Amino acid sequence: MNRRHLGRTLNRAQRMGVLLELAKLRASELVQIVGNTDDTLALLEWLQEEADEAAAENQSLLGDQDDFTCAYGRIGGFTGEDE
Repeated sequence: MNRRHLGRTLNRAQRMGVLLELAKLRASELVQIVGNTDDTLALLEWLQEEADEAAAENQSLLGDQDDFTCAYGRIGGFTGEDE
């Protein structure tokens, strides 16, 4: 199985949808679907990488939101410090 090929044919939302559906399956079901253990392990590694990237992206978005809040507070005159 070529993980790079899978990554190029699906967009982020589609990959997350696949991850969600596959997370519902047991390992034995995955082996039956994929066909062999080596390819199943490669698929699981790819899915873990996708999950890690999505978690990092979500954390980054939360960080951006915090930066926006801080910038907005400075613009509005609120610094969070007692005057």
